Amino acid sequence: MTTRREYEGRRSGLGVWLLAICALWGAFGGGQPATASDKLPLLLQFSIQDEDGNFFHEGEIEFCTADGECLYADINQGFPGHFFLPTTELKPGVPYSVFVYDKAVNVLYEMRGWTFIPEEYDPEYYRIWDEDKFVVFPIFEAHRDRRLTFRLETTLNPEFERKGGLDPATVGPDSLPPFPRFMGAVEVPFLVGGKFSSDENAAGGVIEVKPGFGVRAFWRTHYPTALPERDGWVSFRVFSAAYQQNRYKTWEVYTPGRQSDVTFHRVTVSYGLGRMDQARSKHWSVSAAASVGGIFDGGKTLEYLDRKYQLFGLGGQARGIYQIYQNGHIKVGALGQAELMYYPGGSGDNDFWYGLAPSFSFGFVIY
Repeated sequence: MTTRREYEGRRSGLGVWLLAICALWGAFGGGQPATASDKLPLLLQFSIQDEDGNFFHEGEIEFCTADGECLYADINQGFPGHFFLPTTELKPGVPYSVFVYDKAVNVLYEMRGWTFIPEEYDPEYYRIWDEDKFVVFPIFEAHRDRRLTFRLETTLNPEFERKGGLDPATVGPDSLPPFPRFMGAVEVPFLVGGKFSSDENAAGGVIEVKPGFGVRAFWRTHYPTALPERDGWVSFRVFSAAYQQNRYKTWEVYTPGRQSDVTFHRVTVSYGLGRMDQARSKHWSVSAAASVGGIFDGGKTLEYLDRKYQLFGLGGQARGIYQIYQNGHIKVGALGQAELMYYPGGSGDNDFWYGLAPSFSFGFVIY
């Protein structure tokens, strides 16, 4: 990896001419880097490790000014040794005392006089090449005598170097873990309104709809190639396929006074857009969805009042995932989804299972 100092000492040939052109362009406003405050991401990513280079897996970091204002950050268990600070809440040039705590809130390491200088974190974005010139790695190092030290490792961005016509940089493996692509979930769907909840005056008497069962698979694509994104979030596109069922308790039509069960089986596919924080712990997405299914009495599609209850619907979904557990490379997240589907095909007050079908699903995702 080419460092800033090595880079400054090796500019020559075509690279010098291209950089000179960029400087002239910038002098007239065409490629001038923005100010540091404008170009920093909303969340700055830091790392913390010991003298042997081992990253911390848990704990808390505290940054306090002399007047008692403090910022807190948890070491991310899903991204060991890393934590994030909001850029807008850091006071430039103000000395901070930095403390590292364990889970029991015992001070493990401390440092006095750490200051935030935005210019040192500026990657120097050049519009003419649409690239950051540098990649900045802020690192805290914990020593055996309880001291905490800080350094910035700044390297030339390989893409900037390539576009500038310089010699290719030697690039090490990406320090970020891969983004999740395939994800699986189990969930409990609740049908909560319209002609999909319950109505004792419809379809012979629909007494109750029970929480159901579902399984879902996700496939994500179109992750960005430049890391991290400036606003602290990573975008993606997501395809999902799900099977769900809910059971209804109904009055029997042909045997008054007796109860029976029917089941709403359905398969739903969706495609949409999503965003995920850089720590991979919070995920949001919205999707358009299509569903096919039916109301089944045992193994047969229900037929009532000259209608066969085969259903096809269109609608949308909004979904959130929050990581709650990690063991090695396996992560588990809590899933919440709101869905609104429309199933045409029914009519009349005595008919049922048609129209808008609002639902909520809750479950767990493994990725």
